[in-house]
Amino acid sequence: MSLTLTKTDKDFVYSKVTLMDFKPVSMERVLVSFLARLRNNGNTSTVIRREGVELTIPGLVEEYLNNPELFEGFQEHKEVVLSWFETHLVDIVNRGKKNAALASPRPLHGYVYRFRNAKYSKVYGIDRQLYELLSSAGREGQLALSSLRAFFFPEEDPMTGAATHQSSLVDVETETLQYLKDQVKRDTASRDRELNFKPLCHVAPKLLAEDISRLLAYRNHVPRSVMVEYLVTLLGFHLGLYLLRMIHVVPRMVEARGDLSPCGHGERCHCHPSMLVDVAGLPKTSMARLAQRSMQDHIDQIPVFVRANFAARKLEDYAAQLRKTRGLTLESLSDVLRLSHEQFTADREGYFQNRLGRLLDDQPEDDLPPEQHRLLQLANTNMDKYLELIVFERSDYHRKFVHQAIDSFFFKNSASALIAQPSGIGAPRRFVLGGRILEVLLQIMLLKPGGQAGFHTAPLRFTELLDELRERYGIFIDRLPEDLGDASVSDHAALRGNIDAMKVRLRELGFYRDLSDASATQFVTPRYTVAKTGHSKGAA
Repeated sequence: MSLTLTKTDKDFVYSKVTLMDFKPVSMERVLVSFLARLRNNGNTSTVIRREGVELTIPGLVEEYLNNPELFEGFQEHKEVVLSWFETHLVDIVNRGKKNAALASPRPLHGYVYRFRNAKYSKVYGIDRQLYELLSSAGREGQLALSSLRAFFFPEEDPMTGAATHQSSLVDVETETLQYLKDQVKRDTASRDRELNFKPLCHVAPKLLAEDISRLLAYRNHVPRSVMVEYLVTLLGFHLGLYLLRMIHVVPRMVEARGDLSPCGHGERCHCHPSMLVDVAGLPKTSMARLAQRSMQDHIDQIPVFVRANFAARKLEDYAAQLRKTRGLTLESLSDVLRLSHEQFTADREGYFQNRLGRLLDDQPEDDLPPEQHRLLQLANTNMDKYLELIVFERSDYHRKFVHQAIDSFFFKNSASALIAQPSGIGAPRRFVLGGRILEVLLQIMLLKPGGQAGFHTAPLRFTELLDELRERYGIFIDRLPEDLGDASVSDHAALRGNIDAMKVRLRELGFYRDLSDASATQFVTPRYTVAKTGHSKGAA
């Protein structure tokens, strides 16, 4: 018989760790929701649409067909227009089924959030997490937010929001979606921003912001729809990296009882993740098994993170009582975790004795199932006993959703994948390097500061690329991460094959040039040229 847990017992999301719930999501839907926050300085929107505008695909199509002066020739081809909407302009849930429904237009223009169907576009606070990460990144974050506003709202000044009448829209899809803004009577900001969020990692937000600014340096070189796909991929990738950082650093902070700084303020981040990727993407090879081991190290940490996050969250509940009774203000996660020090023992034990007593009101300790009874016998404090019961009841639930959140952010089994998992129950996950994420990271790393766009492209030696992937993102290709131990002879052979596979992938994508077998003459070259001065060029 399970214990009856209250909402307070179950509370898991903790804003001093993250603002997001851990659930599987579509990153394109996250971007649509994020656009409202982008326009409203971190707040969402309350939108009142014009009467008669339906949040269905046929309803949106009717809007266009009723405006022949704007969209000439559409009226004679209603079925074609409907098919065009379904395949190019909108995101559909349950596509191909009887219960298919509109989630939102695709995020080709900033105003599409006004036609987001919240019922089918749940994002679980991930849009808020993304905005606050960028906001916390100082000057780099403000530059990234300004660049995103200029890209998604090209007819508005990115700083003031005033109309500039200088739209850079060039494709019919974006122009069509841009028209949607005229179907809204009122769009007001909802004051729901999390102003006190401070990320545990100081390096990750700056890296996210810099990557966004770098990627947008190509906005005049690639089609708008491609740039949106790049951004969706990049945002998911960085959210995944941030989650990996959290599942490792939060348990360490809890164990240190607040006496551990989670992240260095210099160039090297103390919670830097490491991922050994299988570049060839072939299952059942030596390299695939090594990539599985690397992935498993993170998977094994998830239950540890779930317990640590519960511990931190329940200490926050205790901190809330101390704010009322003692006027004690605890700003950071480290401050809250210091409540586990000896000086608070008596008061803390009394608080958790009451929580434990309420939990066991309907089921005395002696009547608990053997596993829970044994956990209580092994626990030394009332807080530990309370935590053990909560974790026993809720760990599997949260562990599953943390798994799925990581899969979502890393686009499992897709063109943007950093994770692959064969079909079948219990099949092992492994780190891979999908074509789209590789292309996005290459575009970013082939830029250097300086030039009219803020950056300019420059070739990179192949060996430098491997170093940059490892140091910047924790992506290992040519060597084992430290946590996998020393490489055996067979491991070295697998890693050499991984390097060769990387060269093949770079050639396929059009980024690789080797003049000889000498490493000094093997270069990764830009596909597009963003010049220091003068005019930039298209594909090289």
